[in-house]
Amino acid sequence: MVKEITPSMIEEISLLERESFSSFYSDSVLLSTLKAPSFFGLASVDNKVLGYVFSTVVLDEANIDRIAVKKEYRNQKIATKLLIELENRLKEKGVKKVLLEVRRSNAVAIKLYLSLGYKKIYERKNYYENGEDALIYIKNL
Repeated sequence: MVKEITPSMIEEISLLERESFSSFYSDSVLLSTLKAPSFFGLASVDNKVLGYVFSTVVLDEANIDRIAVKKEYRNQKIATKLLIELENRLKEKGVKKVLLEVRRSNAVAIKLYLSLGYKKIYERKNYYENGEDALIYIKNL
């Protein structure tokens, strides 16, 4: 089941952040992000958070800021379901296009984005703390 993120999910999301990212959001950043008027996020829930996606909406454009799935639940289409549900809900909010950035080395994520119709529009050289490039993708809704 996919639900909008609530403050009661922050503890589980925080644990998943630490598992998934070398540079993770603290609990206080997660809580303040959740309260921002431009924030929209969804979580896949089955009595616990299996995965989540965060986005920021500005006018008719959204940016996917984070997406993560617990290791033991990967390769079960959870990220796909989260992104499709996010896109549907963003469309209802009048969003016309979605952007995201991904590490050049993240072949699994890139494959997912391409399968959902995202197109690479440019690269940001040496974007990440380790000097890795970021690839920027867009999808018109």
